[in-house]
Amino acid sequence: MAIQILRCVGLALLLFFLFNHPVCAQKDFTLRVVATNLEIPWEIEWGPDGMLWVTERPGIVSRIDPETGTKQVVLDIQDSVYAALESGLLGFVLHPDFLQIPYIYLTYVGGDTAGDYRVVKRYEYVEDTLIDPVEIYRISPAGYLHNGSRLAIGSDGMLYVTTGDHYQEFPALDENSDKGKILRMKLDGSVPYDNPIPGRYMWSKGHRNVQGLVQLPNGSLWASEHGNNIEDEVNLIVKGGNYGWPRVEGPCDEEYEIGYCDSNNVLTPKWSSGGFTVAPAGIEYYNSDRYPVFANSILLATLKHSTLFQLRLNDDGDSIVQVLDYFRRSIGRIRDIAISPDGRIFLCSSNREPNGVDPFPEFDDDKIVEVIPVPDSAIPIYSAPDTMFVKARVGDEFLFHVPVSNIGTAPFRIQFVGELDTGLFLRSDQWRVPITVLPGRTYPLNFVFKPPVDSEYFTESFIATDSLGNFPIYLKGSTVVGVLDATIDTLVVQCRNCSEESIRLWFVNTGTDTVTVTGATIEGDDMSAFEIVAIDTGVVQPADSASVTVRYIGPPAAVMQSVVRINTTSYRDAYTTLFVTSSTSVGSEASGELPLYVYPNPFSSTISFIIPPELIGETISLYNLVGSLMYSLDSGTNQVVEWDPASSGNVSFSTGAYLAFVTNGKISAMTLIYYFGQ
Repeated sequence: MAIQILRCVGLALLLFFLFNHPVCAQKDFTLRVVATNLEIPWEIEWGPDGMLWVTERPGIVSRIDPETGTKQVVLDIQDSVYAALESGLLGFVLHPDFLQIPYIYLTYVGGDTAGDYRVVKRYEYVEDTLIDPVEIYRISPAGYLHNGSRLAIGSDGMLYVTTGDHYQEFPALDENSDKGKILRMKLDGSVPYDNPIPGRYMWSKGHRNVQGLVQLPNGSLWASEHGNNIEDEVNLIVKGGNYGWPRVEGPCDEEYEIGYCDSNNVLTPKWSSGGFTVAPAGIEYYNSDRYPVFANSILLATLKHSTLFQLRLNDDGDSIVQVLDYFRRSIGRIRDIAISPDGRIFLCSSNREPNGVDPFPEFDDDKIVEVIPVPDSAIPIYSAPDTMFVKARVGDEFLFHVPVSNIGTAPFRIQFVGELDTGLFLRSDQWRVPITVLPGRTYPLNFVFKPPVDSEYFTESFIATDSLGNFPIYLKGSTVVGVLDATIDTLVVQCRNCSEESIRLWFVNTGTDTVTVTGATIEGDDMSAFEIVAIDTGVVQPADSASVTVRYIGPPAAVMQSVVRINTTSYRDAYTTLFVTSSTSVGSEASGELPLYVYPNPFSSTISFIIPPELIGETISLYNLVGSLMYSLDSGTNQVVEWDPASSGNVSFSTGAYLAFVTNGKISAMTLIYYFGQ
């Protein structure tokens, strides 16, 4: 076990130049947990009653005691809110004179589907309850992606509302559309006379998805905005401003952008993320004496980067002169920030939303935490195993975890993992490194070992920190190993009264040593539709097989999916994806619409389409949400068709939703698929 205590000295100074951020900055602050087990908190705001007001995306508004974490629900509209993907109950703002005028303005996507509507409603706070909703604005149809949805009341007494482009290509620049805009309205929902265009809510245009909005004491309005695959932005918003999307992304620095920028007076961001994205969310202005290090700065929460950024402003408050970062990947996706009048800083995480991030959510997510200082005497202490014993065969990737703990009293940062070209490397998970390890926390670093040759092996890597030096990771093991593989990755079973039949799945030992079967499990959303009736447990010799027998116990007429996993003493388990189509009759001619099943969904690389038997051989057509055909996929004679957007030639698929459609002219099948691009 490696344990070391050091001050920030020579190595930290070197890493400063390598990584371009202040060393030891993380020692200044840590986090105190205020409340846990929330359900995707989206906005937090310090109320004049001394409580933290919080929206949770399924449809809950609460007041949370910042000292005890006690939660009081003041509104439950889960029956009215459509919470899927990026939709749900989102932003809110309290009336600036809340104690005398107890109004709160909320925005949410409602209806039976995400295509119904998004509203802004005003509620009154009376006796610990929000009552008497009054709708002041509606946009319909709404979207389940790119909703924007931050609200702010300016010093001019107007309500500012951000909208996304709803994952559509051109509305952001269309002055006749409210999509992709920052809107300005009176508190009763009427249009101010001095808006840029008479009779329209538009205050600025050309926005992709604004999820942070704050007004500074000098009256300037700032917004954070999601880019596509590059160039997230922080913008200074001006009346009638054009911010370029989708013609411009980030600064006007590409040849195809410059001409449009020059002729349309496009305003460029005050900060952008460059050739990657951090997924910016809530922003707040900080200028309290409580923490002078944050003075005259915009604080920016990020989701993908899971980091709190400090954007220090110049004295005039119109440009960013320094960028610092804190708590890199310490609590996961940071959604929003709240600041009390005396300068306390609170953050909320939103790790339970569908985003594919691991190791979050944790068992007690989501959280609200307070940023607190650590004393000058505090020190970080690194603790982790330095030797791992593993077995893996040549050609396989063996994934294992190295738990890195901080048993000290100050944070430290893991900067990078040394890769010595020996087959051992850190799994390329964007949220893993760099990472700030807070006191009392443990983070499992995901390593992958790919044995280059058959042999007994010994290899070495190291973990580099910002202030504690380098720590070795030794790997010892062998390529003589037993491992089971499924004889079929995906099995599609069609039957009448399926509960009368048993399904036997086979697994073969393709390794060079024995392996022991210890059990089997059924996983997935439809796991309750299956039961295991028999398992071949015990030792399996090389080239021998074992089986798992499953019975379908679901509805008599349905299509159900599960994953049957066989558990072994090997370094990995084997599994088969099982689809069962159960019917109460056979031989009838299908007509009308049939279900089109896919997995996984959402997906980030390869997706599998399960073609209804009646449509095998037909083309799978993929459309974007404006109805344009993006790609046609030949299903051949296969019922299970795999597809990777990266294999689509010159057709570029960006993150978002697409419609998959199959038809033979008489019957059809369709579904929405959700792609999260790499």
